[in-house]
Amino acid sequence: MPPALELTGFLFRASREAANQAAQLGLTDAGEPVWLIVLDVQHGGRAADDLQRLCAELARSGRKVAILKVSLASSPLELPESIAHKELIFVQHELESGDVEHLGAHLNVYLRHHGKQKSREQWISFWRAHQPDLDAGVASFWIALEFWLAGFLPLGESIQGWVVQQFKKLRERPELQRALLEIGALSIERRATPERLLALLSSPKLPWTVALDEARTASPGLGLVYGESFPYGRVWAIAHDVLARYLINGVWNDRLLCEDLGIAPLEDSVALRLTLIANLSKRAAMGEPFAKPFAVSLATSVLKLDEQHGNAEFFKHWRQVIEILESVPQVVRLTSRAFNHHLAISRRRVTQDEYFHIDQGEKRKLLHEAAKDVEFALDQIEPSQEDESTLNLLNTLALIFQDLADLERHGGSAAELTRLLEKSDAITNRALKENPNNSYVLETAAKNQLRQGLASGEVAERIESAAKALSFVFQASRLDTAASRRMKLGQLAAQALKILRENNAVAAIERLCALGSPYGFIAKAWSALPVAAGEESMLALESVGPGAAAEAIRVLNLAPERNWLLVRLLYDLVVIASPNDFQGQLRLLDELASTKGYQLSLQQVLERAVLLFIAGQHKQAIEEFKWLRPRAKESQVVVSVPSRLRWLPTPDRTARAICTAQVVDSSADARGMAKVKEMGGAWAPFNPQEFGKSRMAPNEQFKCQVTFAAMGPFLKPVDQSHRQDGR
Repeated sequence: MPPALELTGFLFRASREAANQAAQLGLTDAGEPVWLIVLDVQHGGRAADDLQRLCAELARSGRKVAILKVSLASSPLELPESIAHKELIFVQHELESGDVEHLGAHLNVYLRHHGKQKSREQWISFWRAHQPDLDAGVASFWIALEFWLAGFLPLGESIQGWVVQQFKKLRERPELQRALLEIGALSIERRATPERLLALLSSPKLPWTVALDEARTASPGLGLVYGESFPYGRVWAIAHDVLARYLINGVWNDRLLCEDLGIAPLEDSVALRLTLIANLSKRAAMGEPFAKPFAVSLATSVLKLDEQHGNAEFFKHWRQVIEILESVPQVVRLTSRAFNHHLAISRRRVTQDEYFHIDQGEKRKLLHEAAKDVEFALDQIEPSQEDESTLNLLNTLALIFQDLADLERHGGSAAELTRLLEKSDAITNRALKENPNNSYVLETAAKNQLRQGLASGEVAERIESAAKALSFVFQASRLDTAASRRMKLGQLAAQALKILRENNAVAAIERLCALGSPYGFIAKAWSALPVAAGEESMLALESVGPGAAAEAIRVLNLAPERNWLLVRLLYDLVVIASPNDFQGQLRLLDELASTKGYQLSLQQVLERAVLLFIAGQHKQAIEEFKWLRPRAKESQVVVSVPSRLRWLPTPDRTARAICTAQVVDSSADARGMAKVKEMGGAWAPFNPQEFGKSRMAPNEQFKCQVTFAAMGPFLKPVDQSHRQDGR
């Protein structure tokens, strides 16, 4: 994924240059450019987190951007509702014979000019020889087609056999062949290999640039390509991961060729790929500053043992994967939080039973090593904007201690179980203090509470833990709309509800309420919500409508003592029951901010700043945004304005307010600044082109509507068609 700040900086400079050129040409309606950013499968990995952060940074920048993202059908993107998105097309590689005839007729239009057109029989023969089957990937047809049309691949020869023959042409240069295999192993993972990481050539003593360029000429079928990439310099790759896979599989199947290259017999081609990556990762050059991003990527993506964000092919060889990561030069582990964090994630993933089956002793050992990795990253490596956040490290560490506690709960030491639960609780609370609005942290907090409850023999303590867990689950479900995340949260909700519906739970809840405990009222509020049989897992996620939320609010308002968890839950419920009760929402955020031991998250500060503008408290709103802007830019936390607060409403809350703005600054840049009468003279940026002008004169007045984003208000042309309930 491209660095967000670099990308937004480039877009800003390019927009300014476009505006300057438009002004010089006398264009009055050029407007600000609309950018299309295309991200392939490898950009952003297999998770939505990086893409979500990029979208947030682009939103903060105010640029007009559309993103076209390609993702694998097996792991589609799950984006939150705050990011507007639409699936455009599902692309398949499969062709029928009729499709091939049409494709051939189309390509012949161009091939005819070069004297390379093919007959119908040739097209059909080629398709029959190279159509995808169980042993060939769906993309193999298209790769073979490219080489056939170029005149390299003879009709009737398999592409894997042909690639291996191309490789064998270089048999007099085994060092070059081994380097090509290393490049191929990383190309399968869609990674280019920095030339500076290859072992020095001893015979002949040539620069790698010369040797590899000669290989490109001698064996074009390998699809070897190169480019320049900062900070690595020249990098090499095989043009398509399927070609690289054919090469590695073909070499592994040829025992004599492996013997000639000094490759020991290995279990499968995946083991060969790992051996090649291991050779590369151990070299001293991997410890040099230029190679640090590459080394870190081994832990974060290439070798990560995770079916969603890593490579499930390596699960079978997980011990070899861990050994490779541990063999990376020590300087990487001493300076990279991300490397240590994702090594710990891989260690922990092995202890989960879905795909790995190891004994309790090995699980305990791996989890303790994972805890050491994360604690070292937290305590010994200074945080930075480019490295792993403290929040993510704390969240993972809490989960590790929860897993260790689970191991102790079944036949372990009671004293050690207590110690681990205390550690988990303390770390979870640190994470909540860091950001109480992160759905992953809230999920971890819910798990922590359920485990604390399991360890207690007191019914009241179990009820309290379940009430806390449900509150955390509910908050997380309001923040995360992805289906897979909601399913996980629903399972936690079901566990907590089971505790609240135990035979002796009602009496225990009433006793807590009688004592004035806020947790008793939280538990009572959840118990009062209607749940259909068999739908417990959906309670905290889907079925809390306005009516149910209003009843829960009534119960919570009876509490004589209000802690931050109760007030936070009240705020989320009021948003559901009365989304236009902006004054009530502001009052609850103010109460939350004044609650002892609680600090508003950046997301809550943003919502309060918008609510202050809506309430007419313009000076306080301006100060709130002034405090928020630099922190939102520096933070790795994604903040966004919820839809109900997106536009400044009329006093009766039924439509977008139509405001009067006066230009205070309109330079040659793409944006101007105007002060808005209805916001107490607060300044807000606008694009003159959206109002039909290239520039607006100072003091010129115009009608507008005010939209809010993470950086503050922004002025838009009047659109009468949008009512408050449809904005």
